Amino acid sequence: MGFMPCSDQHDPFTKKVRSVYRAGVVRAPRTGIDPLDALAVRKTVVEQRGRLARMIAGDPPALPDPSHDEVAELRGQHSTAVDVGLGLDLTTKFLAALGLPIPSASVTGTLWKGAHQVEFEVRDVTQHQIDLSELGQALTGRHIVRNPATDVFFSDEKTRLMVITRTLMSSSFAVHAVRQGGQSLEVRVDALADFLGETHANAAWSLEGESTLSFRGTTAATFAFAAVPCAIAEDGTFIFGLEFADATMGDRPVPEPVMRPVFDTAGLLTFDSDDSGQAVSA
Repeated sequence: MGFMPCSDQHDPFTKKVRSVYRAGVVRAPRTGIDPLDALAVRKTVVEQRGRLARMIAGDPPALPDPSHDEVAELRGQHSTAVDVGLGLDLTTKFLAALGLPIPSASVTGTLWKGAHQVEFEVRDVTQHQIDLSELGQALTGRHIVRNPATDVFFSDEKTRLMVITRTLMSSSFAVHAVRQGGQSLEVRVDALADFLGETHANAAWSLEGESTLSFRGTTAATFAFAAVPCAIAEDGTFIFGLEFADATMGDRPVPEPVMRPVFDTAGLLTFDSDDSGQAVSA
């Protein structure tokens, strides 16, 4: 997983996700990003290292279960308009993550023919969150085990361990198409209707107005997540909620554990390593 800084640091959707939920947005929403997943972070590279429970030495820990809540603050929030080419690419990835069929290139090429840009809206969002106090208590006095998933933390002191503690998920999104200059565009849905038809009964989609297509999938995908750092002491003890520098502060006050995006700079996390470091218009 790499990181792509946003060329537009004021994108309203990314900004709200970061400010309200302290979460970083994933470029291509997907399943398989869950609370209590462990991450190895080095510079702008993020690697999933499996479930936190498998990294803990001794008897299996009693880790807290995530709570599940509906999210209202993102309702109706659009992203910054992106180039139609990038928008189509993101749309197909979102459809795949939601378990929906992906239209052919010819279908997508005619779907928004004449569009200059597209905006995205994520709907019916749910939050899955771990209680930080309970997780901190569960890790108190526990040690990290040495195995292939954790070797990177022992062999590279610059690689940080972070634990996912909040995910934002959705099974529904909308794509708003615009012409040059912000005018609305009539979406041509005949090709999409023929493609989905009766052979894709699970594909739920609808045309809203003249320029918006909404989709509802068969499963929910994670589009953003927050994490908490977890330093490792010299004896292998977990120090939940702190970076290594914070854990060695001496007599200075120790900050409280807080959820946050993996990176301080606004941007998108990508699972395509070749994209890491390239700015994106989002």
